[in-house]
Amino acid sequence: MIGLAVYLTKLYGVFGALFSALASAFVLTLYWYSTIATTSLFIFLLILFCVGVTQNGPYSLASACMPSAINRMHAGKNDKLVGMATGIIDGFGSVGAIFGPLSGAVILQYTTWGWGLVFLIVAVSMFVAASVLSWQVYLEFSTCRAEDVTQEQS
Repeated sequence: MIGLAVYLTKLYGVFGALFSALASAFVLTLYWYSTIATTSLFIFLLILFCVGVTQNGPYSLASACMPSAINRMHAGKNDKLVGMATGIIDGFGSVGAIFGPLSGAVILQYTTWGWGLVFLIVAVSMFVAASVLSWQVYLEFSTCRAEDVTQEQS
């Protein structure tokens, strides 16, 4: 999935749209996982595969495509700032990898909601991430539309 997400982003240049689509699909598959995954082993494995694909897609885009896009946009201008921005992006990913399981354990230990609350927090955070990128999606589609209009006029 990492390769496919990065390939599609580089091919079409629509990082925000792909991230938002995968994040929205993740929320949907997480809902399916929490509601219907217990019906049979095959459905459980199929939905678990879909949850993994849709969760890893946005993560791989954020950790692989954003730093390379920053490097391409600002190459040669201020390499120190580009390196700092890339380090911040990767650093937040590492901090999330540390505190995600830790907060999940605290929620399971000290609340009565159990896994339902963990799923809800993950789904809400992914929805917020997709919503924050709505402006980027708008810019990407308006740029694609402007390019189509320019090609039609020539």
